[in-house]
Amino acid sequence: MGLLGWLTGPPKEVTSRDEAKKRLQLTIFHDRMEVMELPPDRLNALRDELLHVIAKYFEVDIGRTECTLEQDEREVAFVANIPVKRLRV
Repeated sequence: MGLLGWLTGPPKEVTSRDEAKKRLQLTIFHDRMEVMELPPDRLNALRDELLHVIAKYFEVDIGRTECTLEQDEREVAFVANIPVKRLRV
């Protein structure tokens, strides 16, 4: 055992308990970040701005648009379903 090994002791074996604890801590941290917490008025403002830009190029059915935030394990996606009637010329 070298000097560094003598100071730090023998290497610690990583157990499945340690790995599960790390994963749980990461999950709790992520939940506390509240990634999905976007107030409804901000989501509506984002939707309106997006529709304004898209309406320059397409005629859209504004009454049938749907915008949501969806989250999987690692990321959040802004999903917009915007029915297009036709291309503007």
